[in-house]
Formats: sequence, C-alpha cells, structure tokens
Amino acid sequence: MITADQATATDQGEPASDSESVEGSVWIRSEKPGDRNLILSSWLRSALQFPIWHEGRIGSPSINLPPGGGTPLHSTHQSILKKILDHSLVLVASDPEEEDHVFGYCVFEKDCLHWIYVKKDLRRMGLGSYLMARTGLGEVAEDQRDGSPRLRYMEGEIEVSHRTPALNHFKDRKFIWNPYRMWV
Repeated sequence: MITADQATATDQGEPASDSESVEGSVWIRSEKPGDRNLILSSWLRSALQFPIWHEGRIGSPSINLPPGGGTPLHSTHQSILKKILDHSLVLVASDPEEEDHVFGYCVFEKDCLHWIYVKKDLRRMGLGSYLMARTGLGEVAEDQRDGSPRLRYMEGEIEVSHRTPALNHFKDRKFIWNPYRMWV
C-alpha cells in the first residue's frame, strides 16, 4: 500500500505530461485537521449533484438538491464520507507559500479512487492529473509489496467509488465504477 509519505515525497518521478507546469507552483501534502471541513463540504456538494445509480455517461444527468443539506440523502452520505476519510489517504494540493490555501485534493486507497477535486477557477490546468499521478493508481505493478492479492483484471485501470463528469477529463485513464467501495 502506498503511504502518505511515499505519495508526498520530494522525488516525484515522472509527472503526468500535462502536469509539468503545475509541479513548481503547488505543494502536495497530507491532510491536516483543518482540511476536513473543506473536503467534506466540497465532496458532498459535488457528489450529491449526480445520481449514484445512473448507468449513462458518467455524471449525467445532474439533479438539484436543496442548498445547505437537511435531507436524509445529505446526512447519510456525509456519514459515509467521514468513514471513507478515516481509512483513506488524502493528498492535498496547496499554495507553497500558504499551505492553508487549498487548491484541490484526492482521496484514495491503494486500489481505489474515492474522489478527486480541484477548485473551479483552477481546473483544466493539469492539477487533477498531477494529483492522480501522485497516487500511483492505475499503474501496472509486478506484485503487491504488502502481500495483498493482485487484481489482474484491474491492471492499468482505476476502480472508483464515486462518478462525476470530472472523470471524463482523464482521457488516458480507464475507470471501473464500483459504488460498493463506499462501504468497504
């Protein structure tokens, strides 16, 4: 399993092709306690716009929910997200001069992408690809070093627990949707 230290190490290896301009202007770090509210609110706001069980194109059609939550869907999904965050790795992209200024984040496990988020004004600049490259997800590996069984059908593919239109922008990645990973 990749550790937070490995993902945030200074030797970043080969960045994604469209991420090279991002590398010098972003600090990648682990989640801090003060990040949790931003992560939860942005994830909830984005995830609940799209029906979880819709089989069509990823992230469509969108639905409108009342602002501020207050629905059973909102409170139940918030509980699920808290559990996911408690057992997942979180990489945060922040301003190198002011690390409390968060640009985006990625929530993942060794074999599953739960969520990737970049603030609206910073999208389409390669930051999401840069975060994705730092997770190591989707890479073809010889063997799992932690003794876990290798899922051969998953080589080169990324399992995701949530689907949004943002996944359509990763043209070089293949995603396999498995909503049951929210409860693992």
